[in-house]
Amino acid sequence: MSKSGKVEETNVVSRITALTQILPENLSENDLQDLILQQNKSNDIYRMKAEGAFVRSRRKWLEEEEQNTAYFFQLERLVVKPVLFKNSLLMMLLLMIPKNS
Repeated sequence: MSKSGKVEETNVVSRITALTQILPENLSENDLQDLILQQNKSNDIYRMKAEGAFVRSRRKWLEEEEQNTAYFFQLERLVVKPVLFKNSLLMMLLLMIPKNS
């Protein structure tokens, strides 16, 4: 990951952390929209990391004339999907908070 990518990831994580420290009933509409945006950016970053790892692994297997194993796919199921599920669950919980209009 490039230096700018790491900086962006750090900024996204910091912003999510800051927003999740606010009590749900005190979140403004703008804060909630920002949290959703940051969660989507986070999902994109981790998806790109997983895709990059897959491409690097695939290249290595091809260079060594090996067949790719189920290891990477199992790793993806164990790591990526729970992260996406956790983010989705957080979004659903936040959307269920009644708004004072």
